[in-house]
Amino acid sequence: MTAAYLIMAHRDPPMFRRLVAALPEDVSIVAHIDARADAEPFKMGCPSVTFVEPRLSPNWASWGLVEVPIRLLEVALANPNVTRCTFISGQCYPIVSAAALAVWQNEPVDRLEIAPAPNADRGRPAWRFNRHWRRRGFRNPHSLVAKAAHVATRRLGPRRDPAVALGGRALYAGGTWWSFTRSTAEYALDVAHNNDVMRRYFSHVFAPDESFWQTAVAPRLDFARIGCEPTYCKWEGGPHPAPLTSEDLIREASSGRFAFARKFSSNEHELLDLVDRLRQTQPS
Repeated sequence: MTAAYLIMAHRDPPMFRRLVAALPEDVSIVAHIDARADAEPFKMGCPSVTFVEPRLSPNWASWGLVEVPIRLLEVALANPNVTRCTFISGQCYPIVSAAALAVWQNEPVDRLEIAPAPNADRGRPAWRFNRHWRRRGFRNPHSLVAKAAHVATRRLGPRRDPAVALGGRALYAGGTWWSFTRSTAEYALDVAHNNDVMRRYFSHVFAPDESFWQTAVAPRLDFARIGCEPTYCKWEGGPHPAPLTSEDLIREASSGRFAFARKFSSNEHELLDLVDRLRQTQPS
């Protein structure tokens, strides 16, 4: 059995390399580096990593954020020994011990956040699904153009009925990061390749990476056996996760709910060193 880690990275090569070094030695690592970044610094000291080519340059809240994991899955599943695919960011870092991570990656459960959508209480209001969003999204979510498009889409964008657009398929949403067993990953990739209705609808949904995969795999999931999503993110409003604190990491590392956390920067030496100490003192 081989676990595969699918890494989407766009900045901070030292952080990417530290993440790779923290993963178990006997895993498959497949990485996509944003086409706008120089890939060579990411490759330094990472001979065991498979880097996906050609590269894409996905923008914020765009369909490109679904296309990247599609390519990562294609490469990972070409290895018949892969039994699990875990999708993480290049700014993630494990917060459980190496022994606990080895157990975690071999458990036969799918791990993702998933809930019926829309659901405003969970940050997925109706406009995200019944308005027509720009397929390419925007590179900078803080730009005036992106903010204006965001407001215009919510208030004035053409309406559509998700139930009709999806041919009656139930709509689900959740977090960006997931960990699928091989059978679920193969099912998801088949949907991505062959379900034109899904592709057509989600290519114009706001932040489709937070709903495409949930909607794709929902028909085959055993909802009673879904595990917690793999990555802890701290959300306090806005388009990006809030900075992590030592209190956050101590709490989540001890809870055992998440295998990873994000976002980290390679400049956060004290936080990363704290995580390494926590991982070393955790029971196996």
